[in-house]
Amino acid sequence: MIIWNQSLGRPEDPYMKRWCLITPWFSIRIHHWFRGDDDRHYHDHDWDFTCIVLSGSYWDLSYTDNNGVEDVTYDLLTPGSIRHRKAEFRHIVRTNGCWTLVITGKKRRKFGFWVPNKSGKLVWLRARRYFFKYGHQ
Repeated sequence: MIIWNQSLGRPEDPYMKRWCLITPWFSIRIHHWFRGDDDRHYHDHDWDFTCIVLSGSYWDLSYTDNNGVEDVTYDLLTPGSIRHRKAEFRHIVRTNGCWTLVITGKKRRKFGFWVPNKSGKLVWLRARRYFFKYGHQ
């Protein structure tokens, strides 16, 4: 499947355009970020992936739960930066604009967002349910 010039986010204010070649085994994606993604909550992905920054830069904020203690890491990715991430990697992208090349593995799970429950513990919500409940930002 080929996806060409697809806008993501609200139609009147997309945060990204993308071009994708998707096969059952892998995908190759070009992302043009206009701004960061929805940064209200961390998200993960369907597949393991490798990201290469082509131009511009972005901050990748990642979350790790170390025995109940939230550990947030800030990683600045600039042109030429390469990162490999597992599908379960929880992160938020913050940028004022950049281009990335993303190569993914085979889809192996659903993607979603990590939101606090009533007690403050982060729980996973499938993306479709997340956007139904919280909308797009």
